[in-house]
Amino acid sequence: MIKSIEMKNFRGFSHLVMDDVKPITLISGMNNVGKSSILDGLFLFFDHIAPDSFMKLNSFRGFPSLSEPKYLWEPVFYNMDTHNDIQIKLRMEQDTAELRYSRDDAYVVPKDVDVPPNVRDQFTSSTQSFYTLKFQYRYDGYEENGHLITSASGLLRNVNTSLERNRISPLSFTQFINSVLIQNGDVATLLGELELDNKKDDLIKVLRLIEPSITDIATIITKNGGAQIYVKINDRLLPIKLAGDGLNKLLYIIASIMTHPKSLMLIDEIETGIHYSAYVDFWKVVAATAQKYCCQVIATTHSYECIVSAANGLKEISLSDLFCYFRVDREKDMTRAIRYSNELLRAAIDTNLEVR
Repeated sequence: MIKSIEMKNFRGFSHLVMDDVKPITLISGMNNVGKSSILDGLFLFFDHIAPDSFMKLNSFRGFPSLSEPKYLWEPVFYNMDTHNDIQIKLRMEQDTAELRYSRDDAYVVPKDVDVPPNVRDQFTSSTQSFYTLKFQYRYDGYEENGHLITSASGLLRNVNTSLERNRISPLSFTQFINSVLIQNGDVATLLGELELDNKKDDLIKVLRLIEPSITDIATIITKNGGAQIYVKINDRLLPIKLAGDGLNKLLYIIASIMTHPKSLMLIDEIETGIHYSAYVDFWKVVAATAQKYCCQVIATTHSYECIVSAANGLKEISLSDLFCYFRVDREKDMTRAIRYSNELLRAAIDTNLEVR
């Protein structure tokens, strides 16, 4: 579990600190203050070892996957200035982990890199016209030092670690969730994994807390060979896509949590597609499932009703101690994350104070 977050020179943040992060953390604030950027930074931290980590960030925002530095990684630097290092520090359960990105104009692709010589030569040529991106990762005595090199052929990652045989220490599974990914996500695979683990009945019980008439859920192969998720509602099979955005979103979130215990769920604009009247029940379901499967949920929202419902819903199921709320404010070049404990948020709500 993440306990605190610090980011320097990342996206719109010259410096941002969030202390005492909880297992269920909700973030709000005005447009363009950096709510989604916090999720981006966390995803990049846990996915940094993947060669396509920056391409994934662009895909979350609907950007094309272009391999030039000015499209690929320069947008994540504060003011797009690659001469100031990006630093992301997280305090975890036992220690502090740090990820740093810096521009490297002098790197040369080593001859023993594990790619065919003709491919290596393309990236070697690329380093003469494009700079490389150096990354360093430290956690509890473990170290990584590597580079990302881009060319017309794609991306190359070269890394050395402090472990024997250059093994890479795994990080927690991290799932980024937004409306685009839910629309295009492979829910059938998640459902298949739950069926193999004998967890489908548990999933149905959770979904019935929002839609009591659901009696079954299944993957059906259609005549054209595609896989479709169907739910049985009032003894009639209905494609899940026709069951409403709210149920689709809940299914994706809950299935992701159940499929990946002890993981991190980053949910952008969590209220999208959910009717405000269902917010309390929605939060109760998400929080209870996350607690059962030891997952941390960090989400953003624009909705005041969503904030109030999160506080009320977790209180109803006696999980208030697992929840906190941050409001992100920007004043000139300074961004602050103001933390509300559940008690402080409750007092603000009771006195009708604006907390978004």
